[in-house]
Amino acid sequence: MLSLKRLVPLSLVAFTTLFFLPVAAQEAKSHFPPDTQAVIRINFRSILGSELAKKLGIDQAKDFLQIVPGADVLKELGFDPFTDLDTITIAAPGGAKTEQGLIIVQGKFKAKKLIDKAEKEAKNNSESLKVIKIGKHTVFEVTVPNSQVPLFIAIPSDSIILVSPNKDYLEARLNGKNEELANKDLGKLFGSLDEKLALSVAVVSKALDLKSLPEQARGLLEGIETIGGGVALDKDISLELAVVTKDASAAKLISETLSQGLNQALGFLGLMAANQKELVPILEFAKSAKVTSKDKLVSISGKLPGSILEEAFKGKK
Repeated sequence: MLSLKRLVPLSLVAFTTLFFLPVAAQEAKSHFPPDTQAVIRINFRSILGSELAKKLGIDQAKDFLQIVPGADVLKELGFDPFTDLDTITIAAPGGAKTEQGLIIVQGKFKAKKLIDKAEKEAKNNSESLKVIKIGKHTVFEVTVPNSQVPLFIAIPSDSIILVSPNKDYLEARLNGKNEELANKDLGKLFGSLDEKLALSVAVVSKALDLKSLPEQARGLLEGIETIGGGVALDKDISLELAVVTKDASAAKLISETLSQGLNQALGFLGLMAANQKELVPILEFAKSAKVTSKDKLVSISGKLPGSILEEAFKGKK
């Protein structure tokens, strides 16, 4: 599977290269490649509209955006990330398909302005940005620094931006080949998640590339069928994950292993937080974390009170 740790930062660099060289769930699902086995969705509307974000100074951040480098480009493009960016959804295949995956960015965009701007930049920066055509669609091939894999970006409408390291992957989506997901369990799992979650995760077992893992980790993960849940943001931060396993013994093993790891982390964090106050929120979250199992289900939960984050932010000012 394309490493999410790799795909996300590469895509952020690509957006920067594309636009700043000088300086809704069902719609997303319709763009999923049929071999998708893992989905991560970040809901910026839920994050930015939360009570906690307001208390932590989101309004001041909006003011700061007006003076940062590139603010003039954002204004020229008619794009305000605080009001126009809705969600970013990452859809990845399973197994050893290391150079595939799709990122779906949803929001309010002025597609023509974005395309015109990128085309102008391509004329001046042809080594970093190339313009190609896929049918009627303009696609930008972005060379990412320190990476051998380029990214292909398309803006097919005023509400969608598509990004992939695989040109054929992107071409299939642009040509209207919106096939149904081959893994029906993933579709049901993703569809069951609350769209208002700040961070949503849906993963089926085929997404896990177990061959490259140590034997102990492989033995643990082989018992997993699906992982679903996410992070909710309001006045507090709450985590809820449900891991469905192949049988009750696998659930018990996973629960015990996670509980042991959590206890070890608590001891380590307790020592570190005594000297590094910025670790206090992480420590408090770890203290609240619970791992339980019943039959084939492992439940993982935790909560970080917003007041602790507020105190941490005040201490940095």
